Amino acid sequence: MANDPDKSRENILRQLSKSVDTPFEIRAIKPDGNEKYFFSAQQLNELRRGLLEAILTKSVSSKFDSAISSYNSFVPFPKDPWHFENNISNHLAMQFYRRHGLENPEPAVETRNASGRIQVMITKHCLQYELGFCARFGGKFPSQFSEPFALQDGANKFELEFDCKNCMMKIFRS
Repeated sequence: MANDPDKSRENILRQLSKSVDTPFEIRAIKPDGNEKYFFSAQQLNELRRGLLEAILTKSVSSKFDSAISSYNSFVPFPKDPWHFENNISNHLAMQFYRRHGLENPEPAVETRNASGRIQVMITKHCLQYELGFCARFGGKFPSQFSEPFALQDGANKFELEFDCKNCMMKIFRS
């Protein structure tokens, strides 16, 4: 209980009327009898910040949802089958793609137990070029090496395939 309800009312009005760093203007505060209780300035400030943040978040979220909704209504979403290269690696991504009409999007390789040789990456970073073996750039492939190249990470083995015409390297899990 507050020792002085008038001072308590003044404190409530003073602390809750601030709207610093927000787009809001606080025009009225109704203590509704709560002035009979004592609240520290810290408690009132935390209450005010929490309320303004909740209002701001709801406002931004509402505007964002509206913008996404209108965007989705006029921007066509690709209808081609999507496969693991699109990195659908959690249930939210899967829900997103299904909501946009993709019937059987394939999950990312790292989220499933697939057997056989599976492509996991295409990259412009080429190990033949980095090692100076790329004939396209004046390199010479040494006789002590033979293809296919492979990388090993513990139990995982990754084969490398070089697409020199397109200056790319493909990586396959085997």
